[in-house]
Amino acid sequence: MRLMTPADTFPFSSSLSPQQIDHTVPYVQGAAAVGSGQSRIGNYGPLRTFHYRIRTFGRWTVKQPFPGIYLWRDPYGQLYLVDHTGTRRLDQAA
Repeated sequence: MRLMTPADTFPFSSSLSPQQIDHTVPYVQGAAAVGSGQSRIGNYGPLRTFHYRIRTFGRWTVKQPFPGIYLWRDPYGQLYLVDHTGTRRLDQAA
């Protein structure tokens, strides 16, 4: 996972030392977790602790349509695409 995504996946982050590995789709414990595939390379993303808290307790959301491609939505609805080349703000159709 670190070879595919060596840096923090939060939009415009320049940190090369993320402190946590976050589940893009939140981890669920118990019987529902068995066989769900939640612990796989396409469901992980490294984040700094501050960015992890923004995602967990703020109104930011993230999806990972393909391993290593992160689609973030900020509280105002703006979309950002983050991959190994950096962050791009996505224009939304009116």
